[in-house]
Amino acid sequence: MNLIPPSAQPLRRRFPGRPAVLVCALAMALVLPAARAIDDVPQGVLRWVQGFDGNQPTAGFRVDGTLRLEAADEPQPVGIPLESGRIEVGPEGRILVQHGPGGYRFIQGDVVNDGVVSLKSVLLFSRDGAEWVNRGTIEASTYMGLGVIGKGARLRQVAGEIRAADPTSRFEFYHQSWFVYEGGKVLARPVLVGSSARVDAASTEDLSLRFLGPGCRLEGRYPTDLSASVASASPTRVPPWRPTGS
Repeated sequence: MNLIPPSAQPLRRRFPGRPAVLVCALAMALVLPAARAIDDVPQGVLRWVQGFDGNQPTAGFRVDGTLRLEAADEPQPVGIPLESGRIEVGPEGRILVQHGPGGYRFIQGDVVNDGVVSLKSVLLFSRDGAEWVNRGTIEASTYMGLGVIGKGARLRQVAGEIRAADPTSRFEFYHQSWFVYEGGKVLARPVLVGSSARVDAASTEDLSLRFLGPGCRLEGRYPTDLSASVASASPTRVPPWRPTGS
C-alpha cells in the first residue's frame, strides 16, 4: 500500500499535559554510560533503575520480582541497553515504567513478557531488529504507551492482553517496524506509521489497526473480526521516534 499520513496535530493538542515528556521521547534516545549492569530480579525484590546509574550496557536477565524504571529527583533518561541475551519477565514479574520527574524511558534489546509491563510513561522500544514477545499483559495509562521505533523491530502479540486506559493511550510503530498478531486480546488500537502488520490467527477478537504513511503493509490472514483503516492526507510530519544509537 502507498499511504500518506494526515497532518499531525501539535503535541500540546494531541497529548495535553505531557508535552515535555513526549518532546524528549520523540527527539532523543541517547544511551549514556553508567555505573553498573543489571542482575536477575528475584520474586519479592524491587530493583529501581533511576537516571544515568542504570544505563550501562548489560547482559540479559530475568524479572520475577519488580523492575522499576523512573528518574529519582530530576528529569533524566532511564533505560536498559542489552549487549546480549534478552529480558525475560516471568509470570509473577513486573516492569513498572514510571513518569516521575520526567525524561524518556527506553529498552534496547529483546523482551519476552509473561508477566506485566505497566506503562505510566512513554516507553521507546528502540533497537533495530529487536523482538518483543508478549504472552502476559502490557497496560498503558492515559497519554502514555509504547513506541516501537527500531527499524525492523517487532512486537509479537502471542497471548495475554494489551490494554489501553482510554483512546489517548499510545501503541505506535515507526521506521518499518512490525506488529505481529498471533493470539490474545488487544484492547487498544495499534497505529502503524510507515510500518506493517501481520495476522497469523484465524480470529483476532476484534483487533483494529490503523495505517499511516507510505510503505505500510498488511500480511497474513484477514479474519472477519479484524478491522483496518487507512488514512490519507497531506504528509506534513511523521514523528521522529528514532534513537541516535542502535
